Amino acid sequence: MRPTRTIQALALPLLLSAGLARAGLVINEIDYDQPGGFDTAEFIELKNTGAAPASLAGCSLELVNGHLGGAALYLTVPLPAVAVAPGGYFVVSFGSAYPWATDLQFNLVDSSVQNGPPDAVALRDASGAMLDVVSYAGTSGAPYFEGVGTAVDDDNVTPNIGIARWPDGADTDNNDADFSLRCITPGAPNVADAVACGLPVGDEDAAWGTVKGLYR
Repeated sequence: MRPTRTIQALALPLLLSAGLARAGLVINEIDYDQPGGFDTAEFIELKNTGAAPASLAGCSLELVNGHLGGAALYLTVPLPAVAVAPGGYFVVSFGSAYPWATDLQFNLVDSSVQNGPPDAVALRDASGAMLDVVSYAGTSGAPYFEGVGTAVDDDNVTPNIGIARWPDGADTDNNDADFSLRCITPGAPNVADAVACGLPVGDEDAAWGTVKGLYR
C-alpha cells in the first residue's frame, strides 16, 4: 500500500510568519517521455528532504528548452501556497494518469514537458532564487544545471520509467551523479528498480490531503 500523502495544507499564515524552511526542497523525479507518440502521463515530483515543513508559497517550476546548450524558458508552473511535510512529496501532473498521487494538475495537454536533448526543470522561490535545478539528457545552458546534466535519457519505448534521484532525495549538486533511470513512483519513495517496470501502485483512499489545483 502506498504511504499516506505527506503534503500538508497547513495554517499557512501562521507557518509563513514562522519562516518556513525551503532549503530541503528538491526536484526528485521526472517522467517526461512515454511510449508511443503521446506523452499524457508526464509528471514532476518534489521532495522535502529537510527536517521542517517547507512552504511552496510563491514558488514556481520553470521548464527550459536547452537545445544546443541554450536556456529558453517555455513554461512556468506557479505552485500553490501549501506546505510539504518533512520527507513528503508534491507531484505536479500534466495529465490525469495518477490521481492518487497528484497534488497539482497543470496544463492538461499532450507533451507539456519537452523531451530534450537537453532540457531542464528548475524550482524557484518567490524572490526568484533557484532552489534546485535538473538538466536532463545532457547539459542545458547556465544556470539550468548542477555540475553536469544527466547522461541518461528517458525514452518513448520503455513503459513506466523516468529519471529519479537515487538514493531517494540524495542531492550532491551534480545532476549526472544524482539522477538515473528508475521505475516511476509518483508521490512515493524512489526505487532501485529500472527494468520490467509495472504501473505505480496508488492508494486513492490515502489522497485525502491532496490539493487539487487546475490551471488551463
